Amino acid sequence: MKQKIEVETAADKMMLDDANEVIMSPVIYTEITQPESEKLPLFKLDDLFLNYDDIPLEQRKENSFKVRFYALRIDPQDPREIVQAMDPDTKETFSCQELNGEAKGKCKGSGKPAEFIYRLQLLVKDQASQLNKNFYRILLYSYAAPFGTDFFKDPVKPCNLYASENADKLEAIKQQLNNMVRFNVWCDAVLER
Repeated sequence: MKQKIEVETAADKMMLDDANEVIMSPVIYTEITQPESEKLPLFKLDDLFLNYDDIPLEQRKENSFKVRFYALRIDPQDPREIVQAMDPDTKETFSCQELNGEAKGKCKGSGKPAEFIYRLQLLVKDQASQLNKNFYRILLYSYAAPFGTDFFKDPVKPCNLYASENADKLEAIKQQLNNMVRFNVWCDAVLER
């Protein structure tokens, strides 16, 4: 996914701060940050997952599909686990909990400093799939820059969320994750298949 969390307007922010507030007008919570991707046509999730062969070949070769969806669930459920440590040599990921609270730990295998990536899954629906039984799983693995690395950039880059010095970043992530699964909160994203 090539997106980041959008700074909310004052009215949106007031409604999103109160978890009991029902948002009656749709709020687009994310924005697409790459200018060339903003011009892409909007695809339905059904097109990407069920009718992929019906998409013109030239668009399939580009492998960039703009979608708008809402999230029903975000995994892992523990917000500290959405950031994983990665060994830069082997690209193997492991929980930041294994770094024993260090903000910048070393990989056990190679001894090199760990890189931090987002690794989460979103269970989503879009406007076309609202009335049917289809749910779609979108993966955000930000191991290859720039894709997904700035998903929570404002205010959080991937970091060890188990480290006590990153407690404020963990709270910011929790709030953004909670907002993403609220009623009438939509995300714009560019997906690769």
